[in-house]
Amino acid sequence: MVLLQGEVAQAIQKLLEENPGLQLHPGRAPEEWSLLVIKKGGCPCVPGRDKCPCDEALDDIEQLNHCRCYLFCNEAYLKIYDQVVVKRRRAKAPGGDRQGTGAGPPPAAGDSQGVRAKAP
Repeated sequence: MVLLQGEVAQAIQKLLEENPGLQLHPGRAPEEWSLLVIKKGGCPCVPGRDKCPCDEALDDIEQLNHCRCYLFCNEAYLKIYDQVVVKRRRAKAPGGDRQGTGAGPPPAAGDSQGVRAKAP
């Protein structure tokens, strides 16, 4: 079976159109993803799945809130994803306040490596 980029991208778009609430993972585009599918000869993430979108994608999303490749996801996944991304961005911000961001406790006083001693 020969996979063509345009056909794969159209299949991805069709699945999105036929399933309200289904979305592409942020930062993914059907055209770019289709190149990976062609390179791998099918689903790039699960051996034995010979196409993308694979027949199991909707079942995966129902169980996990995303397909195994993280190409397709639902709103529940995106809410969690957004929270994680916001926390990471706050933690990485130069001079940012690490407290309340989920980035962990600040380093102990006098601890230049940011590693705390283990409690006895």
